[in-house]
Amino acid sequence: MRALVGGEDGGYRLADDFNIPDPKPGMMLCRVHAVALSPYDAKAVDYSNTPGAIGGCDFAGIIDRVGDGVTRFKKGDRVFGVTFGLNASDKTAGAFAEYALACEDLTCHVPDDMSFEQASSMGLGIATAGLALFQAPGLELDMRRFKSADEDNADKPVFVLVSGGATGTGTMATQFLKMWVLFKFGKLHLGCLTQTFTAPVIHPSSPAHPRTTPCARTTALWPALTTVHPHAALTSAITPQTI
Repeated sequence: MRALVGGEDGGYRLADDFNIPDPKPGMMLCRVHAVALSPYDAKAVDYSNTPGAIGGCDFAGIIDRVGDGVTRFKKGDRVFGVTFGLNASDKTAGAFAEYALACEDLTCHVPDDMSFEQASSMGLGIATAGLALFQAPGLELDMRRFKSADEDNADKPVFVLVSGGATGTGTMATQFLKMWVLFKFGKLHLGCLTQTFTAPVIHPSSPAHPRTTPCARTTALWPALTTVHPHAALTSAITPQTI
């Protein structure tokens, strides 16, 4: 199969003789129909390149083969997933290829009304937001469902700061917070506060501009900062309704 792999002198190069990998237990082999380019893909190829390893993290496609132990998916399912490209420990793990390996736990069904192009942009954002909100060492938001709004601590305020709320990961985090409220309380509470702040434009040459990373040195805009009370009715440009 053809694949974009890390080049020996940096960047990506096209390889047209890569063997199609076999799915291991708990994994699926997918025929890739669309991929998305993430900031990780752009940076890793320059700062953490693995020559000969397939690049890319986000993809969408159709399952071609299913490994042992997979229960949620079958051949022919439309899916999107996240993998870890330019992986030194497994050079077949990337998404920028005609076929990609998908882990069952990092894969979702694609709704019938969603295109592969749309779906391919969601995997890494969903994984990042989900881990940050609900898993350690993230916020570990309480997933217990309250029986009523009168239960102890049911109305205790919980505030979450979504930095870069307009990004792919930020929109997913905002949508997850909305879904979390619905799960815990069964409805969205009224009278709660949602505040959005946009930081001022600071030119990279300004002494006030942060210079902690190469990315910060080349950007002229600080990300939007969104302070969210998760009881509020929130909206998102992308709604993964049937994942």
